[in-house]
Amino acid sequence: MIIDAKKMNASALNHIIRSCEDSEIIVNNVLGQRYIANVSENKQITLYGTCGNNLANFLSGGSITLYGNAQENVGDTMDDGEIVIHGSCGDACGYGMRGGRLYIKEDCGSRCGIHMKAYQEKQPIIVIGGTAKDYLGEYLAGGMIIVLNLHDEAKCVGKYCGSGAHGGAIYLRLTDEEQIGYTPNILSEITVAEQQMIDTVLSDYQQKLCIKLAQNMKFYRIEIKDKNPYEGLYTEV
Repeated sequence: MIIDAKKMNASALNHIIRSCEDSEIIVNNVLGQRYIANVSENKQITLYGTCGNNLANFLSGGSITLYGNAQENVGDTMDDGEIVIHGSCGDACGYGMRGGRLYIKEDCGSRCGIHMKAYQEKQPIIVIGGTAKDYLGEYLAGGMIIVLNLHDEAKCVGKYCGSGAHGGAIYLRLTDEEQIGYTPNILSEITVAEQQMIDTVLSDYQQKLCIKLAQNMKFYRIEIKDKNPYEGLYTEV
């Protein structure tokens, strides 16, 4: 099915998407409609335009591909499936993810991946092609976040990256430590096994976003504290 969302409100658009029996749906002229594809399970939905808040919340399967930008709270409590954004998104994307993959071609706002957790065999993954703002991976409990900073901006991530994190992993492509704002954590070099795992994820990321990444990119891991993860969170130590 092909839907023209021009001048269509969010309720009408979401009713059509939910009631459609087709497994593949294309939506043109999206402009700020909220709650698109919430609780979707087995559909392949392609969107063109700018999505409003709460895109693909509680996603439990299938795929959402957006050719454009999205506002806040993409993929909240996502359980499975994939979201591919050929643009940027706002704050709090991937909040509470417990499975699936969120691929962002450009930048994301603050508090991306907070409270993200793994569940049994499910390991949520977020890959950000540009940069992330403050509090990336705050209270992280599981899964993986990768920031590529492909445009070599002065700051790869903002302040307090990984604050309160006690599980999972955050990997940053850095040329020097000045590209990361203040964090109570420390940076560590990655292992060969971690590099192989990153390479596997990035192979899929390149395919889904139709881009070519450079070889031998240098990554660092934010050291996750399993004891006293809040040490230094509110005052520098």
